[in-house]
Amino acid sequence: MDSPRNDLGFARDLISQFRAVRVAKNLSQQELDGRLGIAEGLTAKWENSFRKPTLFHAYCWAEALGLKITLSPNEDSNDKM
Repeated sequence: MDSPRNDLGFARDLISQFRAVRVAKNLSQQELDGRLGIAEGLTAKWENSFRKPTLFHAYCWAEALGLKITLSPNEDSNDKM
């Protein structure tokens, strides 16, 4: 079995998608902090890899951007259900 992707790779992939949607929606990091009800500057720390959001915060981040997190099969996986 291949080793799972490291935590940093996961965070980079997900956060880069969140950032792209935030920018496309013309929201500042400070506006997103307000929508999430989090400490000022926390979105910037997440987007710049100084901190990693919890799974709960990632869920809330998605909702604040009008998204939802869903699971889908990995087409590259050798594991068959």
